[in-house]
Amino acid sequence: MDTRTGDYYRQERREVEALIPQNTMRVLDVGCGEGLLGKRLLERGVKEVVGIEVNPDACVNAGKNLSGLVSGNIEEMELDFDEGYFDCVVLADVLEHLKHPLAVVKKLRKYISDSGMIVASIPNVGYWGTINMLIEGHWKYEDHGILDRTHLRFFTRKEIEKLFADAGFQITDINANIDPAYYKLNNASRGELSFGRVLLKDLTADDIKNLFVVQYLVRAGKGNVR
Repeated sequence: MDTRTGDYYRQERREVEALIPQNTMRVLDVGCGEGLLGKRLLERGVKEVVGIEVNPDACVNAGKNLSGLVSGNIEEMELDFDEGYFDCVVLADVLEHLKHPLAVVKKLRKYISDSGMIVASIPNVGYWGTINMLIEGHWKYEDHGILDRTHLRFFTRKEIEKLFADAGFQITDINANIDPAYYKLNNASRGELSFGRVLLKDLTADDIKNLFVVQYLVRAGKGNVR
């Protein structure tokens, strides 16, 4: 059962919007919530934003904010769009809620133009706080965040890269929402990091940064795989 409140579906997602190119004309927003991101895109000059949303309450407002709306579960529906119709498909905090995320990304691929892309935001289960929780013997689900109780799948950066490669995409940009604690680290230059009862050694600078990523922001274009 979905226990998320209405606020969950009313996010503008400015960090996701920033990844969508200015010349984008047609967007498919999978898991659009109440359509606030799409509304902003239309105000920005995007010609058409179609949303897909499984939550019926969120669909009521999404229908008012977007060019079009499809109500239902992306994993269970056939899409009635021409191949290559969209310049951009948005998957903002969606993949972790799916039973078969790879199958969904593959399904969406044919509806993206050759020069188009997928933009996605995905929580990082390799976050240091999650690791510390495991060391203490816990795996506590919450109402939101990395261990949102409605999450079915969990990703690290390497698994995100594999997912998109397996679906025939090439990642062009990976940005991140980073825990502010990262910028207060001491002794990170030595390749070591300690928290709680954990001591990690022989870390690269990227290893350390990835441990403080709460959420990855990904932009990926269509690769050569057909």
